[in-house]
Amino acid sequence: YRSNTGNEEDYTLMPWSVPKQTYEEYTKSFYESIVHKNLAHCSNLPTPDKAYPIPKGTVYKFDRCVVDGDGMPDYAPDGYYKVVFNATGEVEWTVTIIVKITKKTD
Repeated sequence: YRSNTGNEEDYTLMPWSVPKQTYEEYTKSFYESIVHKNLAHCSNLPTPDKAYPIPKGTVYKFDRCVVDGDGMPDYAPDGYYKVVFNATGEVEWTVTIIVKITKKTD
């Protein structure tokens, strides 16, 4: 989803999405090509080969992450982007991440 203002009612669906898949499939695709590439330097995320199964009791920590965009679309208009992760199974949970994209300045 994307919004110019960040107000909840302004978000519109974007054409980028990740198809519904198992967590194991996710670790071999989206996680490896985008998530780990962009967040490994500032977190304790496991390497893709150790991301499945999810290690029990692990707390993931992120420290001042700056994403360089590896594996992401080449162009994204400035604004607020909302990413929603839904997990289903024995337990259902959702993680929502909101980021602000701005032009890179020197």
